[in-house]
Order: sequence, then structure tokens, then C-alpha cells
Amino acid sequence: MTNRKQTAKGHFAALGGVDAARDKLIEGVVMPLRHPAALARLGITGARGFLLYGPAGVGKSLLAKAAAAEAGARLIALSGAELLAAGADDAERAVRGAWSRATQGGAAILLLDELDLVAPIRAANVTEPQRSDRLVGQLLALLDSLAATPSVKFIAATSRPNIIEPALLRPGRLDELVYVAVPDAAGRAAVLRIMTRRVPLARDVALEALTQRTDRFTPADIEDLVRRAGLHALSRKASAKQIAMADFEAALADTRASVTEAMEKDFEKLAGEIKQNAMKLEAMGFFGPGQLKPVRDSKHGSAERG
Repeated sequence: MTNRKQTAKGHFAALGGVDAARDKLIEGVVMPLRHPAALARLGITGARGFLLYGPAGVGKSLLAKAAAAEAGARLIALSGAELLAAGADDAERAVRGAWSRATQGGAAILLLDELDLVAPIRAANVTEPQRSDRLVGQLLALLDSLAATPSVKFIAATSRPNIIEPALLRPGRLDELVYVAVPDAAGRAAVLRIMTRRVPLARDVALEALTQRTDRFTPADIEDLVRRAGLHALSRKASAKQIAMADFEAALADTRASVTEAMEKDFEKLAGEIKQNAMKLEAMGFFGPGQLKPVRDSKHGSAERG
């Protein structure tokens, strides 16, 4: 059986700074899809749904695509933004079509990016025109049906996990929360190496120094930094054949991290809160707070009145 270290060198090798999230997907998605007999032999089943969450630009969708490639699974991708723009009826047809393709045989991953756009929590007495309860209900039914289709995994991605409909996060649905964090120093160093491996760098370019000066930069921020440095090199000299450290200095002066320290701390504490909220009775999206009461309360009340 392929181990985690070997797998990490495969299709995930093009991604840097996402080691923890990568390892969770290898364990929860890649291994079960590549070796279903091994799970069956142990009498266990893998998780059905995964929610990748983290700031924009950290590589959530790329992780899901790499997991599909590494697992040898077909990837069927849906965009929350496109579903929202399509309207309720067309969005439901798109989801049904994607699900049909995913279950046609063999391993498959159904990816829904920007889940928050189509399945936000319903607040009491607040109308949310972008939300379609029929579409949310369809997603719930889809996730429940995964119990009978272990060869299909559902991965959703969002940068706003705190507004996702809690019913989607109940056990047996999107019950695996995978935080895709902003890269630390080692992660940024890896991203810089990946982003510049095909870029002609001058001898004075010090990637170590750039690593220290890009605190809280996402992979998307680092990609933008390299692009800006290249454009500065061309503006400095149209015939430039290399990017110098001075070009990176200019690019650093013209860009910044898209994630603040406060944002990073907020994301780090979200996982526990999301699970707690999902298990609260009042958190069911189809009912507002206070609209449901435990059956035992009414039973006790009846008994006391009787």
C-alpha cells in the first residue's frame, strides 16, 4: 500500500505550505478510494464528506484536485458562484447532473467550491434571496446517499465556514473539517521554491530573505509577488532575462499579505465552534432559534399537567 510520505511526493508535490491539510486528505480521501478493500477488511468505512476551510488563496480547491488525481478518481467540480448565478431550477439540475456523473462507476470526488454562496445558514426573520431551500435540501439528500456509495467522496470548500448551514455539518455529512492554514515560514519557503523553479532568478535573489518578509502571505499572495517582480524586471529593462532581488524589493513595496493576524486567529478557533453550533437544536437552518423544543419537554409538561 502506498504510504503517506510517498503519496505526498506525487500530485501534491506542486502544492506548498499545506502539509497538515494534505495529510488529512491523504488519510481520509486518497487511501480509502485507492484501497477500498483494506478498509473493508478492517470493517470500517471512511468519512463521506469533507469541508475545506481557510482564507482565500490558500489552495483549498487545488488540494481537492490533487487528491482526486492522486486517488485516480474522476473529479466533478461545481462552483457555488455559478450555481448562484444560474438560478434555483438550473442549479438543482446542475447538482443532479454532477451527482449522476459521480456515481456512474469507479472512484470519484464531487467538489463544490464556495459552498457558503449556495448554502448559508438561515437567520431568524432574515430573508436571504441567494439561498434556495430546495438546493440545500438536495445537498443534504446527496450527502446522506453517500452511505451507499463509498466510492464517491464529497468535498466542499469555503472561506466563510461560520455561515454554512449547520445541517450540512452533522455527523455523516460534511463531518470532516479540514483547516487549510496560511503557510508558516517552512511552508512559505516551499511555496517560493515551487513558484520560482521555472523562473530565471539572478544570483542575488535570496529566497530565505523573501521567506522572512512574507509573513502571513498565502500561496496566491506569493504567486502575485513573483508576477509583480517579473513585471518590474521587464519595466526596468524590456530585454531582461532574469529577475533580480531589486525587482522583488519593488514588488514587496507594492503588495501585502491578504490575511491579517486577527483573521488568522479567528480561523484557528473556528473548527470547534462550527461543530458545537452544528449540534445545537436551535441551529437547524430551516427553523429559527426557539422554534423547536425537545420532545421530552412537552412530554414532561403533559405529565405534570395530567
